[in-house]
Amino acid sequence: MLLDSRADPAVAQAIDDGSHVAVEVDTTGQGRIAGRETQGRADHPVVIVEHHAAVATRMHQSAQEIGGHLGALARPDFVEDCPCGSHGFGLICHLDAQGHEAKAIRPSPQSDDPAMRHHGPVTQDLLAAARSRQSDLIEAVRTLVEVESPSSDIDACRTCLATASTLIESWLGSPARISEPGGKPVLRWGPDQPRVLLLGHLDTVWPIGTLTRIPWAVDGDRLRGPGVFDMKVGVVQAIGAVALLGLRPDDGVGMLFTTDEEIGSETSRGVIEDAARQADAVLVLEPSVEGELKTARKGTSWYLVQINGRAAHAGLDPERGINALVEAADLVRDAVTWAQPELGTTVTPTTGRAGVTENTVPDSAVIGIDVRAWSAEEQQRVDDLARGWRPTHPEAGVAIIGGGINRPAMEQTAGAGLAQLAEECALRLGIEPIGSRAVGGASDGNFTAALGIPTLDGLGAVGDGAHADHEWASARAVPERTALVAALTAAILAGESA
Repeated sequence: MLLDSRADPAVAQAIDDGSHVAVEVDTTGQGRIAGRETQGRADHPVVIVEHHAAVATRMHQSAQEIGGHLGALARPDFVEDCPCGSHGFGLICHLDAQGHEAKAIRPSPQSDDPAMRHHGPVTQDLLAAARSRQSDLIEAVRTLVEVESPSSDIDACRTCLATASTLIESWLGSPARISEPGGKPVLRWGPDQPRVLLLGHLDTVWPIGTLTRIPWAVDGDRLRGPGVFDMKVGVVQAIGAVALLGLRPDDGVGMLFTTDEEIGSETSRGVIEDAARQADAVLVLEPSVEGELKTARKGTSWYLVQINGRAAHAGLDPERGINALVEAADLVRDAVTWAQPELGTTVTPTTGRAGVTENTVPDSAVIGIDVRAWSAEEQQRVDDLARGWRPTHPEAGVAIIGGGINRPAMEQTAGAGLAQLAEECALRLGIEPIGSRAVGGASDGNFTAALGIPTLDGLGAVGDGAHADHEWASARAVPERTALVAALTAAILAGESA
């Protein structure tokens, strides 16, 4: 049962005669009733409250629950015990962002069926609630974007997570947990091993000072700023979805935000896998691709290859040297032949450095190589080629000083069912069909999909320009996608499948 936060105050009382449930709602403070009685099965009655953004809620009588408040971005400020017959309830008083008060009943902590705390089925009112808080959502995005957080700057990432934690406690009424496994800060809220994991990252590719060149701005429907699309909007949408559902930390939904995703997640991978291992689903708040969800991703590998030669004077006796740069050029030419376009495997030399001065034969060169593939077999094939490569000069040396196989491929089967369920949720919300596709880029969802956990990616921002100066996210889409994440989360908790 949802009592809209505009009810000032709204007090509900449940009446159950075994086959019917009615809810009496005083929305005026003068004893007036706004509600109706609805027929239901004796073992599965339905409560419907017809007031503003009302959401119908199915409940088992044995769950000792009549409903709970779902005021968008509101949080409980106090709870009063209100025994009712053989059932225990709490009367929750909520204050929304404008300070308006609303009240609703929730089950007592002694409820023997925690899953029944959640709301459903979803209606368009959930979207209306999110849209009514669009300005709050956008302001939260601005707050995170203006805290720069490049992956390499640990202190900056700490500050950004602390800012996100403050936002979470303000909206949800319960604190997040920040820790630093392996020296990289991560933020968590909810159970360590949730049923539904909302996954994202707060690090960006942008160095400190980028805000001076690309400041936060709202240009019509476009939000701009470093990291806005990838993926600070997605983080806000995750927090907003939990707030819309009125979830508590023990309700089976967890949020995990890391700070090393943009550099391969070598430190946070174990944390992510441990959090996802028992989950029913992982929802990744990475940005969409042209508005569509991501049901499959290529696996990624990367290599940092160092070639060692011998220095010599470039003018006096170059023949006495071993030119590491020339050997590196051979590596670049060979590496591009390792690709298999017909299988979707790409091998791309991306970085290179060599030499110290213009008049010295370079004794060292380092080449960076990016690899993408749809299968573990292809990743392994390229890995074998990379590790087996040798320079032409017999006295030159070579070593892989960084990288290897990083993220396994996210197979199409990992996200197909969740994508279909997301489409059904969108239909209930009144949102246009979303669509989904496979993409070449990887994310932390690759790790969870490889565990066999259903994983759906691309639930974050709608926009364009990840890692580019023209990066932007749609302001209008923020509440829509927030409601979609909330609806999909609720459907998973209710045991729905496509």
